[in-house]
Amino acid sequence: MWIIDKQAERMSILGWIVIIILTANLLFNEGGDPVDYVTPQKYGAIGDGKADDTAAFQKAVDSGFDVFVPTERKQIYRITSTIRIRNKRCRRIFSDGIAVRNDSAGILADFAGAKDPKAAALFEVHTQTLTIGGLRIFSNMVNSHRAGLVISAMDPDVCDYDIKLIDCGIHHFYKVIEGFGRGFEIVSCVIASTQYILDLHWDDAKDSNKNHPAEYDQRGINIKQCRLHDIVSGFIIVRSGHAYGLHFEGNTCDNGKGFLIRAYDQAYGWNITGNVIQGISGYFAVMDFRKGMRNCVISGNTFLSDEGYWVGKGGTVACWLKAGGNTTGSVIGNNVFKNAEGSFLTFKNLNGTAITGNAMYNKMATESQAISITGKTTQSQILGNAIVGTAQA
Repeated sequence: MWIIDKQAERMSILGWIVIIILTANLLFNEGGDPVDYVTPQKYGAIGDGKADDTAAFQKAVDSGFDVFVPTERKQIYRITSTIRIRNKRCRRIFSDGIAVRNDSAGILADFAGAKDPKAAALFEVHTQTLTIGGLRIFSNMVNSHRAGLVISAMDPDVCDYDIKLIDCGIHHFYKVIEGFGRGFEIVSCVIASTQYILDLHWDDAKDSNKNHPAEYDQRGINIKQCRLHDIVSGFIIVRSGHAYGLHFEGNTCDNGKGFLIRAYDQAYGWNITGNVIQGISGYFAVMDFRKGMRNCVISGNTFLSDEGYWVGKGGTVACWLKAGGNTTGSVIGNNVFKNAEGSFLTFKNLNGTAITGNAMYNKMATESQAISITGKTTQSQILGNAIVGTAQA
């Protein structure tokens, strides 16, 4: 009896050891780190730039874990169709930043076989949170044949997207993000040879969340500390719905032919601060607020239209800021504006707004007012602006 009890005890101990080992294998990877991510290699990715790694990436995303993309051996992952992210547990697709620094690895979007390459998305998001970090993402298409989107977040059933691009290099795309305008953040990225960066749509009728007042249907949009190069059509466009809560700070934008901002509805609570915008050209308003601005700050920026390789090809802009409707409670101060075909700043109605301390220099042959107001001006302040080469307001 004693022998039987001892054997049972040994079997029990052995069973617990097996359970502990199995649990450890589930919780830890070979390096001893907690398994909170998977790699595409686990599902068969090759990473040689030739093999199609689409299926492996999709399986990695569908695993429900975050996805770590190894690039230390200069892997290039060729993706030929959209990766659809539906699992809310997959919140990150990330690397260690090596690909961005040495420009020799990353994700290649090969959409040449797509019916409409511009409409093809690399990632289509059907979840509320996704961060892409430390990755170089590029396509093999250039000029008018640019590939489609990096991220498409257009699901009408999800209102509060939280999409982040951090420390990424993105090249040769038609658009970087297209989606409903909530919770988009682009930080410390290099984006080049792209048609649009942020293309936002919203329709109040599609917002099923009663906690969202219509006037706040776009919010939390941040673009900070980025280099934006050779943007051909436009940096940020808000095609429908109000444009609320955008922060554009500390970016360097050079050599482009597109507008910086175009909002078809009123802009509210925007902060455009400390940016260097140079080499922008084309006969358009660089900041185009179709229905005006409310409680916005445009401060400490440098706007130049004659620096860059577009010089000699219409190297100027129509005006730097044009606001229709009403501009209320806003500040435009301590900026440098250089060269415009028409007025530097154009407003319809101006109310409770300060335009102070700006330097405006124009070497163009055309003669126009530096600040043009076609409607009413009430309780506003326009003073201390240094204006050279064109008429006063």
